Amino acid sequence: MNKLAARGVALLIGLVFSVSAVAQAMTKDQYNVRQTGISAEYKLAKAACDSFSGNAKDLCLAEASGKEKVATAELNARVAPSEAASYNVRLARADAAREKSAAVGTVAKDATARLGKP
Repeated sequence: MNKLAARGVALLIGLVFSVSAVAQAMTKDQYNVRQTGISAEYKLAKAACDSFSGNAKDLCLAEASGKEKVATAELNARVAPSEAASYNVRLARADAAREKSAAVGTVAKDATARLGKP
């Protein structure tokens, strides 16, 4: 039984060290590079939205903005993992979905108005 307990303790210690290695904070340079990448992706998505007009453009911009907010929240959660950071990621995802659904609702209302149906 002592061998089993010793192996259990060794396994537990190994897990603790592996989890702490995964949760290590990234350097400031790594953070800045990833933040720059998020900003660049947002600018590209925003530029792609310029080809649309009206409500389709609003929907495209809402999606681009939502993706940027979620990516930024996820990056911040990786830098400083905590319950608050996880909450902020969930909140960013919910806000992105809300903005997108609001834009989709506007598109649907506009299409219904064009057709002349109530």
